[in-house]
Amino acid sequence: MIITPMHPCLGARVEGVELAAPLDEAAFRRIFDAFQEHSVLVFPDQRLTDEQQMAFSRRFGPLETTISSIGQERRLHPNLVDLSNVDPQRADGLMGWDDRRMVYQSGNQLWHSDSSFKPVPAMASLLSGREVPPAGGETEFVSMRHAWATLPEATRRRLDGRVVVHSIL
Repeated sequence: MIITPMHPCLGARVEGVELAAPLDEAAFRRIFDAFQEHSVLVFPDQRLTDEQQMAFSRRFGPLETTISSIGQERRLHPNLVDLSNVDPQRADGLMGWDDRRMVYQSGNQLWHSDSSFKPVPAMASLLSGREVPPAGGETEFVSMRHAWATLPEATRRRLDGRVVVHSIL
């Protein structure tokens, strides 16, 4: 297994491991430790079924059950979230912005944090790109640890101990 940092503050590429196969404890420990250090891990060229993705994800802890929302697709297991703009019924194969499902998806266009509205937020989100365009469609990440560490000391003192309440509404 080769773990290569992608940026000094965030992200690493993990190669030489097959996530579809069961991982021994030592291999998973290296992945878990890399996640703790780099916050975002990229595993290129993995082809996972839903069941394989859930099995790998369970190694990090219990899976969340997806909340029900208007416009949300319900094609997958309740422990998986279906974020897609694919519509085989349309000539171009994509949902239009006038589609009710895209109203639900529009929340992903801007900054958001997965599960931060829950009393105990998710430890991680494990994303799997099943159908991706040849260009565009990037997912961006930010290191809140780095953001906190680079705040002026006076700002950190003012914020220390404060609690933020985030509502899904």
